[in-house]
Amino acid sequence: AYSRLSACTATANRALFDGGGAYASRLETGQVIGNRAGTNWYGQRYGLGGGLYLGSASGTLIAGNEAVLRGGGACSAALTNCTVQFNLATNDAGTNAGQGGGVAGGRMVGGLLASNLAHSGGGASSADLSGVHVLGNSADVVSNYAVRGQGGGAFRSTLADCVVERNDAGWGGHGGGLSEGSAERCLLYRNVAQRKAGSGEFTSGLGGGAFRSALTNCVVHYNTGQGAGGGVA
Repeated sequence: AYSRLSACTATANRALFDGGGAYASRLETGQVIGNRAGTNWYGQRYGLGGGLYLGSASGTLIAGNEAVLRGGGACSAALTNCTVQFNLATNDAGTNAGQGGGVAGGRMVGGLLASNLAHSGGGASSADLSGVHVLGNSADVVSNYAVRGQGGGAFRSTLADCVVERNDAGWGGHGGGLSEGSAERCLLYRNVAQRKAGSGEFTSGLGGGAFRSALTNCVVHYNTGQGAGGGVA
């Protein structure tokens, strides 16, 4: 790690490329709030890890950060018992952007992943989550790039011993709780996959709890797929 921060606050910082709040650093307790990573550099957009890129964090509040591409809160980082909430990954750069409103890549153990927003993986994208409460995240259109969202709680992620609750795949998306991932010993509860108005019943709003995912020893309860597959599709 380049730097070690203990009980510090990193706020309102900006990085043209990656790590708006911190880059390849070790954070212990403290807060990472309101930072931004990303820019449009001669027509090419950049921006990974609005709060933290690489490095690690433990017992840290990561909130209100933004990344242009992936990982509004953190990208490719190791998080332990952190609260990651109200972060945003935009999708201004197109189909491969706007992933992981809370975290993208890396691993999160314990803690809370709540109220984050992205185009795919409102809470997490391409991440490993263990013992995390994934609550109230949304995968939806977050800019003018109008393609349905995937995985309100998590997208292409691996979950174990998690509670995935009240997440939303909006604007005709699939997988309110989880899309194209796997879950073991998890509770998927009250998640919603919204159906786009005017679309066919099998073309949007599929899998309120999970879509195209592998579930093992899970409880899938009281989810809604407004198109088809209230629990799973």
